[in-house]
Amino acid sequence: MIAEIDCPVQEAERALPAVATSAPRYSLPQRIRSGYHAFWYRLGEGLEWSRGLYREWPVGQLTHLSGSQQARIAALRRP
Repeated sequence: MIAEIDCPVQEAERALPAVATSAPRYSLPQRIRSGYHAFWYRLGEGLEWSRGLYREWPVGQLTHLSGSQQARIAALRRP
């Protein structure tokens, strides 16, 4: 026969009030929409993995810009 051992954790659990926790109920359209978005999210992740990491390299010096574009770039480069 196994003897019961006084455990403070078990006593504390017994002292806590029983709270009814229920999972939120989602409607069928919400579940379908969630599955749809999950499908496209996982597909996109798979494509990203298969294509490798994409890195955009800076062009360095931009050419063929209008005067307003050059002025805006100069303003953004100022501290």
